[in-house]
Amino acid sequence: MRPLRLRDRYRSVPSPVAEAVDKWTADQYSGALRHDRKNPLFNPHLRQLLHVGYKIASKMGPRYIDMLVACEPSISRNVTEICTAVTSNPCS
Repeated sequence: MRPLRLRDRYRSVPSPVAEAVDKWTADQYSGALRHDRKNPLFNPHLRQLLHVGYKIASKMGPRYIDMLVACEPSISRNVTEICTAVTSNPCS
């Protein structure tokens, strides 16, 4: 179980507003999304929103699956980088 102060830190991070996100650079977006707690741009609320979005997107069927297949190299690279950084071991 994580210390309460870590949870309190996340509660103090505001959820992003759509109008603001529309103006983010690629670095701002990836900083907010990547699970890097040391990055001041990290936003757990954005990550949670996207996790919920995956379930909705999966209902799109082939359109979603085709996009996953097309983006697989980029997705794999990023997931591996994140897993390596977080656990010091590549994801299996």
